[in-house]
Amino acid sequence: MSRLFPAWHGKTKPARCRRLRRKITVDLDPLRKIGAGVELPLNNESTKKARCENQMQLEKIQEIAQVGTWCYDFDEDCFSGATQFFTIFALPTGTCPSIADIAKRIHPEDYELSYWTWQAFLHSGTLDMTCRILAGEEVRWIRTQARFESNDHDRPRQALGLISDVSALRRAELQTQEERDRAQMYLEVVEVFIVAIDREARIQLVNRKACEILGYREEILLGRHWVDFCSAAVRTAWQTLFSRMMRGYEEPETLCEYPVITADGSERIISFRRHILRNGEGQATGVISSGLDVTEERQAQADLADYKSQLEEKVRERTLQLETAKKEAERLARVKSEFLANMSHEIRTPLNAILGLAQVGLRENHGRETQRVFCQMLDSGQILLGVINDILDFSKMDAEKLHLETEPVSLVRLLEHLRILAEGPALDKGVALGIVRAENVPAWISGDFLRLAQVLGNLLSNAIKFTTRGEVRLEVARNREQLLFTVSDTGIGMTPEQTDRLFNPFEQADSSTTRNFGGTGLGLAISRRLSRQMGGNIHVRSSLGKGSTFTVTLPLHEIAPPGDEQAENAYPPRQQSDTTGKARCRLRGCRILAAEDNPVNQLVLNEMLTLEGAELECCNDGIEALGRLRESPPDRWDMVLTDIQMPRMDGYLLTREIRQLRPGLPIIGLTAHAMQEEKERCLACGMNAHLGKPVEMEVLVATIRAHLSRPPDIETAMPPPAENDKQAGNLPSRAAAVAIGHVDFSGLLARFGEREDFVRKIVTAALEANRQIPEHLRGASGRRDLETLARLAHMLKGTAGSLQADALRALSAKMEEAARQRQDDCEKLALSLAETLETTLKELAAYLKGGAGSPLASGLPERRQ
Repeated sequence: MSRLFPAWHGKTKPARCRRLRRKITVDLDPLRKIGAGVELPLNNESTKKARCENQMQLEKIQEIAQVGTWCYDFDEDCFSGATQFFTIFALPTGTCPSIADIAKRIHPEDYELSYWTWQAFLHSGTLDMTCRILAGEEVRWIRTQARFESNDHDRPRQALGLISDVSALRRAELQTQEERDRAQMYLEVVEVFIVAIDREARIQLVNRKACEILGYREEILLGRHWVDFCSAAVRTAWQTLFSRMMRGYEEPETLCEYPVITADGSERIISFRRHILRNGEGQATGVISSGLDVTEERQAQADLADYKSQLEEKVRERTLQLETAKKEAERLARVKSEFLANMSHEIRTPLNAILGLAQVGLRENHGRETQRVFCQMLDSGQILLGVINDILDFSKMDAEKLHLETEPVSLVRLLEHLRILAEGPALDKGVALGIVRAENVPAWISGDFLRLAQVLGNLLSNAIKFTTRGEVRLEVARNREQLLFTVSDTGIGMTPEQTDRLFNPFEQADSSTTRNFGGTGLGLAISRRLSRQMGGNIHVRSSLGKGSTFTVTLPLHEIAPPGDEQAENAYPPRQQSDTTGKARCRLRGCRILAAEDNPVNQLVLNEMLTLEGAELECCNDGIEALGRLRESPPDRWDMVLTDIQMPRMDGYLLTREIRQLRPGLPIIGLTAHAMQEEKERCLACGMNAHLGKPVEMEVLVATIRAHLSRPPDIETAMPPPAENDKQAGNLPSRAAAVAIGHVDFSGLLARFGEREDFVRKIVTAALEANRQIPEHLRGASGRRDLETLARLAHMLKGTAGSLQADALRALSAKMEEAARQRQDDCEKLALSLAETLETTLKELAAYLKGGAGSPLASGLPERRQ
C-alpha cells in the first residue's frame, strides 16, 4: 500500500503547483490588524446553535443527494468528512481512516487505475475519478472530485473533495451499453440489408450484410451520400421522394424495390421496407431502411417468363395434336360412363323386382309365420342394394369418401343376419357353419350395421366358396378395447406369395380361382378399406392346403341397449317401414308448428302428420311462425318444423329466435341440401335434427318421436284416409301410370300409398303456386336479379322434390348454385328452367284433366325404372 500511496512529506510540489500558489497568494496582514482590534462574539450561544442547525441541514442534504464532503490531511494521513462519506465507504462515523484504509476498499479490478489517477492528481491539483469500491459485501460505484491546497513550502497540505454513490447510474449506463451492443450484434447477425441516413441523405449506420452486398467496408460507407449508390434510373425519383419525406409531405411506401450500385459497378435489386426517424418534436431526422436482396429471385422470374413464353409456343404447336387425343379421351369417358350407367341399371332392375316382390309378400303374409322369411329377404336386399351403390361409385371409392353411419348395432341381430346369409350356401356345399359369440362381448355397440355386415359377409362368403369340406367358423371375441371377428375355414389355403397380394384390387390367389370359383377380386380390397375406415384392420394367416384365418379388429364402442332388446332383435328390423297397409296414429296428440314457404310442401306435411294423428299448423315464413309462437301459451306447441331457406326470415335465424323465446322447444330442420356440412350447420345453430327433402314419412315420424319432450298418446291402428273418403272410388286409378316426361306420377302415387285423392291435391296446389313463376324467372333473368333467381330456384327445387320431378329438381338446384356463385350462365339457365317448368305445369294440368296429355291417357309405353 505504501508503494501505491507513498507519503508526501519532504517532497516538493511540481512547478505547475508552485506557479498556481504564487498566483493566488494574498497578503493577510491588514486583515490580521483589523481583526486584532475587534472582539468577535465567538461564544455566543445563538451563534453556536445556528451553526449546529446549519451543519445538520447540510448533513441532511448530503444524505438525500447521496453526496458527501471529505478532507484528507497529508501530514496526518487521515480522512475526515461528512456522515455520507462514511456511509458510502461503510466506515464507522467519526473515525479517521488513513489512505491505506481507503485503498483497501477499492475493487481489485480498479485498483491500478485508481493508483495512477491519484498520481495524476498530485501533479495536476484536480481529481475526477469513477471506480468501484467494496462496502462490506456490496460493490458500489463512486465518483469523487477534489482539489488540494499546498502549505507554505509548496507541499500538499490537504485535499478537499466531494464523493457520490453513482451505482444506480452506472448500472443503467452498463445496461444501456449492453442493449446497444446487443442491438449492434443483431444488426450484424441478421441476413438483412440495413442502412440509416440523416436529413442530408448521408449514411449514418450500415450493417455487415449491407457492406457485403455493396462491396465496401463500413468506414468507407459511413458519411457517404446514399444517392451515390442509387441506380441512375431511379436516382432523380428517389431524391424527389426523400426531399418530400423530410419536409413532412409524404410518407414512404411500406414496400419499395429498386436497384443499387455495388463496388464492381453491377446492380443488385433490393426490396426495401422504410421507416422515417423523428425527433421529440415530431420532425423528420432521417430514414432507416431494411431490405432483402431479390436479384436472383427477379432474374428467376424473368427466366421463368421467357420459359413460359417458349412453353406457350410449344403448347400452341401441340394443341392440334392434342385435339384428337382429347376427343378420343372424351369418347372413352362417355363409353365408361355409359357402361357404368348400364351396369347400374341392369343390376338394379332385377333387384328392384326382388325388393318389390318381398314387400308384396310381407304385406300379404302379415301375421303369418312366413312373414319372417319375407322380412329377411327385404332386409338382405336393402343391404345388397346399398353395397351395390357403393361398389359402382368408383369415384367415391377412389377418393375414400365413403360415409360411415354411427348408430346402435345389435351384435345378436348382426350375427343372426350373417347366419341367414351364409347357411344356404354352406348347406349346398355340405360345409358346417359355426357362429360363436364370447360371453364378454357386449350385446350392443355403436357402428355401421351395413358396413359390418358387408365386411363379415364377404369374408364368410369367401370362406364357404374356397372350402369343399370341413367347417367355416365365425367367432366374436373381445380383447380389451377391441372387438375381434375371426373367420376361419378348412379350405384350399394360400401360399405366402398369394397372401401378399390378396388385398390388391382385381386380384385373386391365382388365375385358376376365377375359373373354379368366380369373383371379381374386389371383395377383400373393399373389406380392408372399410375396416380401416372404421378404425380397424384385417389380418390373414393361411397355409396351403390347410385353410385360412381372417381376423377383423375394430375399436370397441360399447353402448347401452336403446330400448326393448327383445323387440330390437326381432324381424322385421326396427328401421323397416310399416308395410301392412294400415296407418298408425303414432303422433296422436302432438301439436306441431311448421314454417314452410312452399304450398306443395305444406300440403305434404299436413297429409303425412295428420295421418299419424298430429295437429299441424303451417306458416309461410319464419316471421309468421315466430309471431305465432309469441302469441301462443308456452305449452301450446310440442315441436317446430322449419324449412331452411325462406323469404324474410330463414330457418337459421328462426331457430336462434326460438332458442331465446322457448329454449326447450324441439326444432327439426327440413332442407333440400342433404350434404353433411349442411346438417352440421343446422345442428350448430340450435336445431335438434336435420332431414333432407323429399322427406320419407317413416323417417319423419321416427325423428319427431325421438325428439318430443313428452311421449305421444297411445298408438291406435286406423284405416288409411282413402278408405274413409267417399269420393275415392269415383276417381280413376293411376297406380300403373308412369311418367314419360318430367313428373314421375307412378312414383308419386307409390310414395303416398296409391292415394290418388291426395296426389291430386298436391298437383292442384303446385299448379296454383307456380303459374306465374316462369314469367318471374324471365323477368329476373332480364334484370340479372341473381337474388330473386336463387330464391325462385330454391323454391322450385322443393316443389320438384315433392312432385317426383327429377329433371326439374336437378335444373333448379343447378340454377340456384349458379345464381349464388354469380356465374355467367345464370340467364341461360333461368330461361331453360322457365321452359322446363312450363312443360311440367302442362303435364300436371293434363293429369288433373285425365285427357290426352296425361300419362294414363297417352297410351305411351311405361318408362323402365
